[in-house]
Amino acid sequence: KGARRGPGPGDGGIVDIDGSYLEGGGQILRMSSSYSALFGQPIRIFKIRHNRPKPGLAAQHLESLRLVRDISLGTLTNDRVGSCDVTLTPQGLGSGNFTANPGTAGAITLMVQASLMPLIFAGGPCFCDLRGGTDVGFSPPLDFLGRVLLPTLRRMGMVADMECVLRGFFPKGGGHVKLSAQAL
Repeated sequence: KGARRGPGPGDGGIVDIDGSYLEGGGQILRMSSSYSALFGQPIRIFKIRHNRPKPGLAAQHLESLRLVRDISLGTLTNDRVGSCDVTLTPQGLGSGNFTANPGTAGAITLMVQASLMPLIFAGGPCFCDLRGGTDVGFSPPLDFLGRVLLPTLRRMGMVADMECVLRGFFPKGGGHVKLSAQAL
């Protein structure tokens, strides 16, 4: 109901994703972009955060999308704050050094949520320098990432580590986290 494909399955057509579906928040953006990168499937997300008081991309959503774009060696069109329609076209996954900084208290943990699976399937070591909020409302705190999520994923064979250089809080952010991930 919330997604539809262009001409036909397996033809490389763009999958259209309705960003207003269900609660219509940033989760649709993060998960759709992650799956797009993993499967090499171009996507167009429209009506982004349509039912929210401030529709469209906020800086934190934009930075998550750009991070996934970089990991997927892809392109991202219409990528600006306030945009209600973006297209991500991944070209494959690439390891390397990546950065993300929304310039706000945007949640670092949500940037990790969007990028972690593409990072571990990128084929080599990846390092991310992430800036923003480490402990902000409406997102998992950094300690959840470090004490729950990463240890659980390590038991499944993932190799990833996180270093908190500096905590960042609403409204200014200013947090700094270094994330490293090895290929599975």
